Amino acid sequence: MKNRVMQILLLAGLVSCQKNVDSLEVIAPQFSRPLSFISSDTLTENEMSADGRTYVTRKYWLTSASPVDEGSSVTVKMNTSNVAKGVSIAYSITGIDTSDITAGKLSGNFIIGSNGTDSLKYNLKADSKTEGTEVMKVTAKTITLSISVDDVSIADTTAVTPATSFTLAEIPYSDADFLAPFRGANTFYNSVQTAPIPDNSNAWSMDNEKRFTWSELQPTSAGVYNWSSFDAAVNSSIDKGQRFSFGIMPLESGSGTSQSVGGNLVCFPTYLHTAMQSESVKDWVAGGMWIPNWNSETYLSAWETFLKALADHINASSYKSISYKNVISRVGLLGFGNWGEWHTSGAGRGSQPSGAKATAATLKRIAKAHITAFPDYPLQNPVGAFASESYPEVAYYLLTAKNNWGEIGWSSYHLGSTATYYPGYAEQNAWTYNGVALKDLIMNKWKTAPIGGEPMNSQSEVTLNGLVFGDLERQVRLYHVSQFNNQTNYPSAPESTPNLRAASKACGYRLSIKGGSITGKTVTLNWSNSGIAPVYENWDVYLEVRNGSTVVWSGLASFKPKLFLPGTTSVNTTIGAVAAGTYSLYVIVKDPLGYRKPLPLANTSKQADGSYKIADVKI
Repeated sequence: MKNRVMQILLLAGLVSCQKNVDSLEVIAPQFSRPLSFISSDTLTENEMSADGRTYVTRKYWLTSASPVDEGSSVTVKMNTSNVAKGVSIAYSITGIDTSDITAGKLSGNFIIGSNGTDSLKYNLKADSKTEGTEVMKVTAKTITLSISVDDVSIADTTAVTPATSFTLAEIPYSDADFLAPFRGANTFYNSVQTAPIPDNSNAWSMDNEKRFTWSELQPTSAGVYNWSSFDAAVNSSIDKGQRFSFGIMPLESGSGTSQSVGGNLVCFPTYLHTAMQSESVKDWVAGGMWIPNWNSETYLSAWETFLKALADHINASSYKSISYKNVISRVGLLGFGNWGEWHTSGAGRGSQPSGAKATAATLKRIAKAHITAFPDYPLQNPVGAFASESYPEVAYYLLTAKNNWGEIGWSSYHLGSTATYYPGYAEQNAWTYNGVALKDLIMNKWKTAPIGGEPMNSQSEVTLNGLVFGDLERQVRLYHVSQFNNQTNYPSAPESTPNLRAASKACGYRLSIKGGSITGKTVTLNWSNSGIAPVYENWDVYLEVRNGSTVVWSGLASFKPKLFLPGTTSVNTTIGAVAAGTYSLYVIVKDPLGYRKPLPLANTSKQADGSYKIADVKI
């Protein structure tokens, strides 16, 4: 068995606590007050092997009923995930003493069983004293559960309808994955996915992505644009019900959409090439391409003007009465380097004329142009912005900058690579700036902004222990990737497709309703995100009361999936005015833009309209 290194680093995101509400085992008190279920935060421990190849996440949380009355019984349950049978977990109880209980110990150990849980039962003594509410605090590891214990003399003995608890079946992780928005492999360049995901049906992903060369959209003249290829990609996405992400490349080796000047490709407008040829530092040729002087004021101003024109076009355009601005998902910050990936490999790296190497001020200005032009969309910069052709101050700027949407995510265009230098871009990044270790900002960025990328297309570079893409799923989990491009040039090997499917399934969120309860008109839903990242798009959760297929009441819940981190939470919604009768209760998660279909959950009770039946209820 390999030696394992336990890394419990809260700031690095390897140990975290999230609010958790789960199914509970309770014994009702002698009074008929409604049962309220509570949970501690969730402690998450991530364990890696010494070589960093194996990744296991263990979770711990406590649950119980609260409040409870003296003279009743209460069960405290230790819940775990990925914890072996027989593991001992010490606990202690404060806030009460031995005179308050007739059964149970105030300290000892939970012994985890084969179902991942262990429970402790306590009989609370009714001492006929007027003491007010006491708090029974159960602590195990670093989590604490506080249970309110009410004195019998002040307990509410009014007869009410007890809470009705329910659980919802979830799709087993071992099943084939299900398609969900901005999660898993997307389609790339409007193509049917090269690796059929989630199965052999060749279903279209709910997301599409494409890169364009600058000259494809602005071939020759200042202020003159050709949006036809951009529009065709957006329209194709609308036809398939997809959202569309894009980036603009100033360079692309072997581009079929560039122009030729003097026998060399130019991927930016020809007027800009002509203008730079008249400057003291000219654009120059490497790898059969014209490379711009990145620091040219003419170049930078033209870039800013172009991005604004593209943003104006998006805001003014529509197709089939659907506004483009509601279809755009993410924008890549691809304004520097070959393929826009913030490196000049294949584009004269290190051989540029004096004064043509991009400065820190230039790179920040290129990035800021995107932030200014696209204030309301998630942005993603290439991971190359954290590497040698960039600067610590530029990386720090990208890791702390915001637009109206929020912080800027990043993308890795070498996912699955086993090359030893790639970890230095992210998890082993050695840069610091303003006293901050940038690797911490990089590796925790997923909590506030999306992480994406592409699997590497070199078979030798993505082969681990004889398996093509053998390390892809581990890297997806390590970086908390939400989506990667399902591109056309994947290496072909028998294990490629299953490994790509496994990595796709691991991506992003996995949102579900674990269960809940109904007390009168108050509905409590226990939400879970068992994925590796939150939902980044904006969605609205609605609770609906239906009589057959007729919605007799609909209400917006306070729960917002956007940026709901992995873990669980409990949300209450009160049903409004409904005539007395028996109804069915549903949940449906809607796109407030009215573009996306309802968000799929990892529950099995999905209806044809995208809703999920919760329970039958009598009002």
